[in-house]
Amino acid sequence: MDGENPRQPTTLGSRLRRSAVVAAHLLAGACVLAAVLLVFWTRAPALLGLQTRVVTSGSMQPGLHPGDLAVLAPPNGPLAVGEVVQVGDPTVPSGFYLHRVVALEAGDRLVTRGDANSLDDPAVAAAAVDGRLVMSVPMLGLPLRWAATGRYAELTLAAALAAAGATLLVRPGARRSLR
Repeated sequence: MDGENPRQPTTLGSRLRRSAVVAAHLLAGACVLAAVLLVFWTRAPALLGLQTRVVTSGSMQPGLHPGDLAVLAPPNGPLAVGEVVQVGDPTVPSGFYLHRVVALEAGDRLVTRGDANSLDDPAVAAAAVDGRLVMSVPMLGLPLRWAATGRYAELTLAAALAAAGATLLVRPGARRSLR
């Protein structure tokens, strides 16, 4: 038996099982990565003096979608037409909206409008702006949106996938099963 391979010949079933294990580990890694990114992108900007908000409506589509995470900088300096800003909503206590500046008026007032809206918002004082859009991260705010809107099935599924992913990645012997 010199030079023979001591391993059993691989069968279709063993190859399928190995492929399923590899796919499960890849999915697990993706779920854990998504959870880490969610925590990072919702908390890390604060270290730079930025804030994050989850987009809650479709008023800024196609650029921003519900569930996107908006990263906002303080509104330092003059505002310009075309900028996307967060404005305190005078009709909703502690509410806000994220719309584009479409006009600057005398008396330090501005007019905004959602990209998907046909009507302008009422003019507001520039002091009502409490953030400028720096960047957005698509879909990263979905779990937060699901929690806020009572969509617990999606939230539970996402949490279960992340937990399963973490379990698969850290359980003893996980690397051995890939051989």
